[in-house]
Amino acid sequence: MCQHFDSDNKDMLHNYKIVYECLVEKIHPSCLTQEGRRMIALMCICRTCKKDGPTMHACLSCVYLACHNCTVNCSHIVEHLRKNQHHFAVELTQGELYCNICEDYIYSSSFDTKVYRILDRSKLRPCRRKRNIGLDSWEPDVRDIKLLLLNTKQIKLEASSLYGLRGLCNMGNTCFMNSVLQAMIHTPVLRDFFLAEQHMCVTYADSEHCVVCEMRSLVQEFHNGKHSAFVPCKLLQLIWTHAHHMAGYEQQDAHEFFIATLDVLHRHLGGKTPTANSPQYCQCVIDTVFAGKLQSDLGCEKCKHTSTTIDPFRDISLDLGAVAAKLVSSGNCSSTLDECLKRFTKAEDLDSRCSKCKEGQLMKKLTIKKLPIVMCFHLKRFEHSLHTKKISQYVKFPEELDISPFLAHKSDRLENLYSLFAVVNHSGCVQSGHYTCHIRMFKDWFHCDDAVISQVSLSSVMESEAYLLFYHQNIVKYS
Repeated sequence: MCQHFDSDNKDMLHNYKIVYECLVEKIHPSCLTQEGRRMIALMCICRTCKKDGPTMHACLSCVYLACHNCTVNCSHIVEHLRKNQHHFAVELTQGELYCNICEDYIYSSSFDTKVYRILDRSKLRPCRRKRNIGLDSWEPDVRDIKLLLLNTKQIKLEASSLYGLRGLCNMGNTCFMNSVLQAMIHTPVLRDFFLAEQHMCVTYADSEHCVVCEMRSLVQEFHNGKHSAFVPCKLLQLIWTHAHHMAGYEQQDAHEFFIATLDVLHRHLGGKTPTANSPQYCQCVIDTVFAGKLQSDLGCEKCKHTSTTIDPFRDISLDLGAVAAKLVSSGNCSSTLDECLKRFTKAEDLDSRCSKCKEGQLMKKLTIKKLPIVMCFHLKRFEHSLHTKKISQYVKFPEELDISPFLAHKSDRLENLYSLFAVVNHSGCVQSGHYTCHIRMFKDWFHCDDAVISQVSLSSVMESEAYLLFYHQNIVKYS
């Protein structure tokens, strides 16, 4: 119990109600419109450093918004409280109270009761209708006891910690798999799903045959504090079992493995496969993270009739064949991701006539209708004709990407901004190539070459021969 807190302070109670309804639960009438949500998103940045995290707080005396980063001893909300002799703030994720005098989070049952009375309880989520929820006791089962006995070492996380960084052994031409797995393991939402034990196996009575259970084990292996390279032989065997076209010790394509792995995980999660007639994705974690929608508009130049179809996607493949030909003719040796996306969404003439007026030339244009949390771009470096050949031209890609120009409809620009967090590279030729991966941890970049992990500069990442690019949405809007 904090002795400094006055639960009868009406101004503080009023400010807490406004902050809780507008910024924590977002149930205030002003939050129900698109403009209101946009304004709240713009508000929720630190007034000191102009950033959106890591943990936002609001001062209960003046509703000043600022961040609190205890891992690096940087707290702008604490600086504000001390400077202005304000003593209390509310955390914007759970609505917890922070006392600057105690230098800790506090709880007041009397204040909680008063807040509960004045909130619009009918609009609160069931788990938030009362903040002081009782906790059930936990008794470890046999599996928990085994894990506790095997992991007795305490792990201290610091800003420079490499916790979660681990190499993968090459089991014979499996660099394609290792590179894709590194990118998937370091996909934030997917990683958090497996670390939080949110998967309950319903597909198989025996979890030994479930790819999702094995993927969960792999992610947890990366976060158990060990640094020696891990051998993902069981996951490879399960992928071979459920995706027969990937079986064998020959070098496989990293993009094909990525698509096959997503499909197997989706099926083992009990997900439904979308169709052209019903392009709705299910709510499994794979579709939540990677699923988007493409809009295809087929229009007639003469009668202006337009038909629209919506198709689901989990990645976007960008053709480099035309890029390579154009570069050779112009004398350039590089292209950009932006140019590739402009070509992908550029209207093209079709060799067919309009079915309505029977005269007009048809044109087709692709745009993005729904953005996924993680946007994966596949640069089609391999041309398959009489002989497979590789396109090795350098493609320049940005660290921060704005998808706004390629959308079917205008939307809030904040939701269209993405940050690069993983790059799968291919070096060498078709017959003797090698896959590696660059992944971002916090602000640092690391090069994953099978079992060997080394820190690299951002410039090394941006100059690499990218094959798969993984971008994460900066502001995630959950439906």
